[in-house]
Amino acid sequence: MVKTKKLQKNLGKGLLAGALEKPEVPDTIKFKKHFKKLVSVALSAVMVMGMSVTAFAAEPQTSEIEKTISANGYDFTVTEHTAPDYSVSRTYTKSMMTRSATTEDETRAMLLALGMNEDEINAIPADTLQDFANGKEVTVVTSYTKRNETANTTVGLPEETALTSAAALSEEQENYILENQQGIATCGEKPNNSTTAGVFEDSYMKITHSAINQGNGSYKFTVNATWLTMPFFRGYDSIGSCAMNGTVTPNTSSGKYWYTTKTYYLGKVTSTPSGNITITNKSNAVNGNWYGSAGIFNLPNDPGSSNGTTVLHTDLKAYYEYKGHVSKPKAESYFNTVGTYSHATVGISFSPSISIDTTGTASASIGLSLFADKDVRNAEREIHYRP
Repeated sequence: MVKTKKLQKNLGKGLLAGALEKPEVPDTIKFKKHFKKLVSVALSAVMVMGMSVTAFAAEPQTSEIEKTISANGYDFTVTEHTAPDYSVSRTYTKSMMTRSATTEDETRAMLLALGMNEDEINAIPADTLQDFANGKEVTVVTSYTKRNETANTTVGLPEETALTSAAALSEEQENYILENQQGIATCGEKPNNSTTAGVFEDSYMKITHSAINQGNGSYKFTVNATWLTMPFFRGYDSIGSCAMNGTVTPNTSSGKYWYTTKTYYLGKVTSTPSGNITITNKSNAVNGNWYGSAGIFNLPNDPGSSNGTTVLHTDLKAYYEYKGHVSKPKAESYFNTVGTYSHATVGISFSPSISIDTTGTASASIGLSLFADKDVRNAEREIHYRP
């Protein structure tokens, strides 16, 4: 220590002394303490930023993205939007040249690229298919939902989750019926908690809703609905759609439904299609600036089991369409449109009417005018109208 102080005195350089000996001078101590505080603050900031990024990444993606989708040899550049309820909408804008030269094959490919499947496309009437071909802009929104009757809840699901879960439930239901027929199991012993053979309380549905900008403020709206698993109760149902700041053109609405009848006998299953059944009970409705149209029909009841034979009606699908106009065809605007399927969950002794409800989870929904005891599924999208 003495040698070090002599060296410091002879050289007259405090810095060299600090380099040769371990003890710290007060200024160095202050600097190190300050540096530690800075590091601590920086690490805390990084942790907060990391937490924020994680929370954001877990939220559903709601921004619009542009992507090119190929279908049946055709390429379509679409704008895609995924909502918090996992519904996906895609919009395809066409030039005048594209509209005039669109073939039926290309129109079907376009609808596939926008999210429809072959069954939904085949349900579209020929004149409406031509409207899709000639439309300035086409938007299709697809929604998958699950309903639990016991909990009285309906939630949106990603497509893959909904299809996988529905297929598993359908298989479980069919196996339950076959086992019950052979005396292996009795009603209520399976996890469906039901006293009726083969009836499960959960149900899954797909809705596909489209808006076709036909030019000059004219729109055609379509909605497809598919019971991926049939509901517990069979009564009145309705299908239709509504839109803001528009009209319903008289005598332009039409609808139909169809299903498959499965007959189980001696461990074998036969399937019979019903064919198209026209929806004759149709109504238009108005609520404030919402206008729409929907049709009412009865779900086919299952007759149950008799003499070793069980009959079930499954795979029910429905379709509805109407035309309308925006209220101000010369002005650029935004408006919401909603495709709705409404299902009564209790028996009623009267035929319900159609109304538009603006108090639910969607901006609006059109369907059975029951204050309660109904299961409502929606597919909603905001449309950007350009003259």
